[in-house]
Amino acid sequence: MFHVLLAESNNKFTLFKSESHNRVQRNDTTRLKSPIRDTVRQMSDKDMTQTQIRKAVSVIHPSLTVGTKIKNIVQYSRLKTRKSIISIDNLQIWCNQYLNCPSPDKLHDAFVPYYEAIDINHICICITTRQLLSACKYSSTLAIDCTYKITYNELPLLVFGTSDLNRHFHPLGLCLISTDESADTFKTLFRVLKS
Repeated sequence: MFHVLLAESNNKFTLFKSESHNRVQRNDTTRLKSPIRDTVRQMSDKDMTQTQIRKAVSVIHPSLTVGTKIKNIVQYSRLKTRKSIISIDNLQIWCNQYLNCPSPDKLHDAFVPYYEAIDINHICICITTRQLLSACKYSSTLAIDCTYKITYNELPLLVFGTSDLNRHFHPLGLCLISTDESADTFKTLFRVLKS
């Protein structure tokens, strides 16, 4: 083991060599222990979400408080193992490819009637088909729900549609959004549906 000391009088470094090291006085780390980190990485490799991993770890190790530690391990593991992560540029290119409404005979082809993809905090991508939009004429009521559990980045995926007199839900489309807590998101959605 080597030690470096700075002499205050002449601002020179001095290097000392020591054969002893006191491992007992090591600082405790807040890092998860290696077996737990390995388990979290394996769960992440099997495409479990952070919420699923957190719940599984709390069952396996009930006395452990994990906080943001799992989030950090999952994010780092996915950065290393994912071959391609969609960038905002790739997302914009994809949206532009599907921007045009398909011809009337292609009822089930998906298209993007509206998108805004500036960065991860400013995303609003609506996806629908002619067939789904045809259900719009049967109702004046719009039902909206959101889930976080199916997108890799845990961005909200908003599903919107109508229901008929028999209380059957008819989806109109989906919208990948950056937040569901902003009124602007819903104003944009309503503006797109109106046009």
